[in-house]
Amino acid sequence: MFRNHVLGLSLGIGMCVTSAATAVVEYTAALVVQEGEQALDAPPGAVFAPGRAFQLSMLGNGDVVFAKTLQQGAGGINFTNDRGVWMGQRGSVSAIAKGGDIAPGVPGNVPFAFGFDIKVNEAGQYAITATLDDTVPGIDNTNNRGIWYGEAGQPLTLLARDGDSVPSVPGATYDSLRVEDIDSFSGQVLMSNTLTVGVGGVTSSNNDLIMVGTPGNVQTVFRQDDPAPGTSGLAFDQFTLVQSTPVGDVAVSALTSASFNNGIWFGPPNNPSLVAKTGDPAPELRNGAVFDFVSHLAVNGPGQMIFQGGELFAAVNTGVFFLDGGSRSLILQEGEAIPGVTSSMTYSGSPFAALNEAGRYAMTARVDLPSGATENAMLINDPAGGFTFISLSGVDTDTLPSGARFSSYQPSFVDDSDTLLIYAGLEEGFGGITPANNEGLWLYDDVHGLQKIFQKGDLFDINPDPLIDDLHAITAFSFGHVDEFNRLPVSFELDGAPDGVYILTLVPEPSALALLALGSLAMLRRQA
Repeated sequence: MFRNHVLGLSLGIGMCVTSAATAVVEYTAALVVQEGEQALDAPPGAVFAPGRAFQLSMLGNGDVVFAKTLQQGAGGINFTNDRGVWMGQRGSVSAIAKGGDIAPGVPGNVPFAFGFDIKVNEAGQYAITATLDDTVPGIDNTNNRGIWYGEAGQPLTLLARDGDSVPSVPGATYDSLRVEDIDSFSGQVLMSNTLTVGVGGVTSSNNDLIMVGTPGNVQTVFRQDDPAPGTSGLAFDQFTLVQSTPVGDVAVSALTSASFNNGIWFGPPNNPSLVAKTGDPAPELRNGAVFDFVSHLAVNGPGQMIFQGGELFAAVNTGVFFLDGGSRSLILQEGEAIPGVTSSMTYSGSPFAALNEAGRYAMTARVDLPSGATENAMLINDPAGGFTFISLSGVDTDTLPSGARFSSYQPSFVDDSDTLLIYAGLEEGFGGITPANNEGLWLYDDVHGLQKIFQKGDLFDINPDPLIDDLHAITAFSFGHVDEFNRLPVSFELDGAPDGVYILTLVPEPSALALLALGSLAMLRRQA
């Protein structure tokens, strides 16, 4: 383990600190696996390939889960067996499933081929969508895809497979399966599926469905053409967004059989309730508005939801709403002042929101400034009332080089805390921002404000020896969520060094600013 401050890379003039005022998060970094290393549970000579890992998750026991490829042409690895999902820590990373492994629950010893997608919950349970080797007799595009369920120390179990019978729809068979989420309370898997048209009375107008369950206990939550709860004579037509909460509630945005009609439903899988739909009155908005559209943005375990809706056709009159225990309130309305901020707000059309378990939320939005200019921003509600405003398109000299500015934010809360992990894009052409340094990760909390973790183009030290620097520019990265122990799983592609998967343990330290102000070209590191 080593403690690391990454330095900015100023193109054309070598290394330099990005800004004397830059607020940087200090962290320790622990390598998990890297390019060129032998992969456990793989043939001798099979090594991890260059490139990033994806679908990274951090488990409570310190294990990292990720999807990564093996190097073709080494150890018998080719395009049929080079994909896999892995779990573990340094020296003990093993395969959950990989190409060439025999798929549990499938007759005839059929191996996995490629296309792994994994969802993991906080309890360490996981669901994997994977494809089977269709060169095996009897395997084709009607039955070569499935979902498998597992947890650490337990073998994978087949949950559902294309071509198999659907327990909750007699006579029907699965045609296309996809995992959406897996909740932490019950371990139930949330799936969006289509059924085989022409089998068991299934047609193109009733073949979409949303399901939840565990092996041997799968139930349908919503099905196309079924009556939409809380409506008079309307049926579901198309599902546009589905989420589950840590305790197993399900939220769905869906179109209905009425023209230009959509709605939101939320609640237990066996009894979801209508939240709002097109045509409903929206008395919270101006002038007796009626919803033209509704779309949910975020949900949490206590049954709270953030959604947007309003009038788009007759007038531009939209808002963001907060649902708590069935009680709905308006958070913000287009054209009206933001509480605690001296400006008014206009929606971008598809704001991104995050909601923690305590009901605190953050959202992206467009803001009309008193000057008449329009600015992108992130708004974080203050528990005492009002909002904290973070500029997106304006210059932010505390976290960026002079003249640089943000272009986008994607916030998510760190575990159940009030701290936000923020993936942000930077606008090219301003303050030296180019494709080589146009994205990064930041933290935000009420005490420290906005602090950079790292940015593409920064220098990363791959040598754990505190007396030896081995610095390489970050050329690409992927990441998971920060857990309750401030651990962030990341995967770096590095210039001139092996690509790797790391665990960064974050330590926000504003005192580090004084060191950065020295402007030294040396790496500022301290032994952990």
